[in-house]
Amino acid sequence: MTSPETNTRTPSEFDAGTFTISHFSDNPEGFEFETKNAIGRTESLQEDEHLTLDDSQKDALKSAMGREMNFGGAAMVSEARAAWAQARERNDPEADRFREAYFEIRDSYIGRGKKIGLRALELTGDNTLSADVQLVPYPVYNVLSDPGMSPEVEKLSAATGVAMVVETSDGRLVIQHRGVKKQKITEPGMTRGNGTYADIPGASVAGMVDASLSMDGDRVPGTPDPIDTDFLKANILKETGEELGVAPHDIDGLRIVGLAQDHYKPHDEVLFLATLRLTADELREASRTSNRNKNLADADFEEKFFDIEGSPEAIETLLTEVKCPLPPTHAAAMVAAGYSMVVRESGAEAAHAWRQRMQESVRRNYEDINATVASYYEKYPEMLGHIPERYWGQKAPARHLEGYSPAYTPEEQGLPTLQDEMVRTGLMPETRKEVKKAREYDVDGVLTDPREKIVIHEEIFDEIVAQLERGEPVCFNTGRSDSWVMERVVATILERIQDTSVLSNLIIVGEKGGTWTTFNQNGEPVHSAVETISVPSELKNRVRTLINDKYSDVMFFDESKETMISVEMVDGYDLTSFTERQKEFVRDIQSILAETGTDSIYRIDPTTIATDVESPNVGKALGSDRFIEFLKSRGIKADAFETFGDSASDAAMADELVRRGQEAEFVYVGNKPESVQRKADYPVREVAGFSGGTLDFLRR
Repeated sequence: MTSPETNTRTPSEFDAGTFTISHFSDNPEGFEFETKNAIGRTESLQEDEHLTLDDSQKDALKSAMGREMNFGGAAMVSEARAAWAQARERNDPEADRFREAYFEIRDSYIGRGKKIGLRALELTGDNTLSADVQLVPYPVYNVLSDPGMSPEVEKLSAATGVAMVVETSDGRLVIQHRGVKKQKITEPGMTRGNGTYADIPGASVAGMVDASLSMDGDRVPGTPDPIDTDFLKANILKETGEELGVAPHDIDGLRIVGLAQDHYKPHDEVLFLATLRLTADELREASRTSNRNKNLADADFEEKFFDIEGSPEAIETLLTEVKCPLPPTHAAAMVAAGYSMVVRESGAEAAHAWRQRMQESVRRNYEDINATVASYYEKYPEMLGHIPERYWGQKAPARHLEGYSPAYTPEEQGLPTLQDEMVRTGLMPETRKEVKKAREYDVDGVLTDPREKIVIHEEIFDEIVAQLERGEPVCFNTGRSDSWVMERVVATILERIQDTSVLSNLIIVGEKGGTWTTFNQNGEPVHSAVETISVPSELKNRVRTLINDKYSDVMFFDESKETMISVEMVDGYDLTSFTERQKEFVRDIQSILAETGTDSIYRIDPTTIATDVESPNVGKALGSDRFIEFLKSRGIKADAFETFGDSASDAAMADELVRRGQEAEFVYVGNKPESVQRKADYPVREVAGFSGGTLDFLRR
């Protein structure tokens, strides 16, 4: 947001706390825009003002500029200049061609990654916004645009964005579903996602205003070309083609309906409303077949955007009732679009009244969201240290104790999912298949006998098959490898079913979330694993040697694991004796980790019949995350979950489900019920007997 010293804005007309809308257009055709002066990179500073950065800010800016130079193609400029010089030295008759290539590449580099900032903005006449325009390199904005920066820094770092709401010809509003980077469940790889404000709704289209820099005349280097209404419209149309796959000829009306300021990452945002010549269904088809989107799978496309009723009332519901907040200036675009709709339908006076009512309601919704997040962290303080998978191996952004953080999804901070909220508020119909129960089982001691390591109560298979055939999803959440579960459990299930398509309701989560296997509609398995957490070969070899030298009579190295070390009790060995030897083994492993300097990278987890050396990011809670994402991918909504375990660590399954807003209970079938320590509020059912207890509970 531009500082007061260089801005003659009118008093704020709409202040929602996280954003301000300083200008609304009462003209159905929207605002015009014109440039007063195009100014150099530092011309907005007064003579007595100096840009001051601390060392960390300087280092961050230097790093960002280096990345921007690589992105922009600085090396290509150097190579083209060298090629031209060499051509001149050898009197090459094609030297002029090398010269033209150099200037073309140089001009492209100079303009790439450069954005526009608005300075000294004012409303001239009744309907024209005018401002000085200043060049803002993207890394300067990205690194230095922060509410805590000095006014001098803000004058150089505040860039300008564009956000637009699109209304289809059949009266629907297009809403982005801003994706989050996460593991795909039913196929290998990660989904694409936004770095901030992820897994929430957004304006139809948004981006930054690219600068153009002509090299002609006596202009000071670093001075952008002037911009006007057509320039801004061309910019948002470019974004529309990239994000929605919509061509300019598909747009019937395009107008600037407001100007806003983001208070979270200070910058201005020009707000647009567009009317398409396409219906919502036609837009989907156009987007699906566009050059950008034609190679995406259906699941990728469905996360890209959805539509709601095109009315001020729907906008009001989205901004005042849905507990998944839009990015500030995206919310501003929705407010300005609703305002313009009311102007069009009922006139400016009615629009003023609508805006006034909305301001307090939007503020209150943000306050409710922040209060919910703060309450969540108070109830589950352990989540302050929880690192989502997309941040593994890097410094995770800080969470906000007092409220919503854009770096984390709503679910990761105690808020409901976007789909749940859209259904709850009536903005979208329920399209998921609803089931009463989803069941999540540990395997060792719950399905198999802990000593024999096989299913000795075969009636358990009948119960699980019946669940799958009823369409109830089932998860095997285990520290075992997927291949072990396939051999010891799934192979027998296959013998008992007629229609292998029922396996599409089953997911095997192995190695405590490090691996997983799903099944397609033909019952064929699809296996996935997280390669980044795998234990190095050197450490595996040290543990193998330890077992061969000291523990081969008690335990063996499980070679089937992909992401962890797992040392298991020899079949038929006495459990009590194993527990005593395991304590000594754990001490030896601790020494190896300390010697290899990996004690801060991996943790040791001793269980009933095994000892695991694993990433601290895996666990039964991660297995529950995989199960939830599996249900989303299958379009299933479960009313409640039953989780089954025989050790204290298995309670993490229900802990995570409840933290994610699900109703769950934990069925404990082990022999140490006093060891179960819940981290959330849910019922614990104690049924002794290990796998026999599981069968007893299922029969009830």
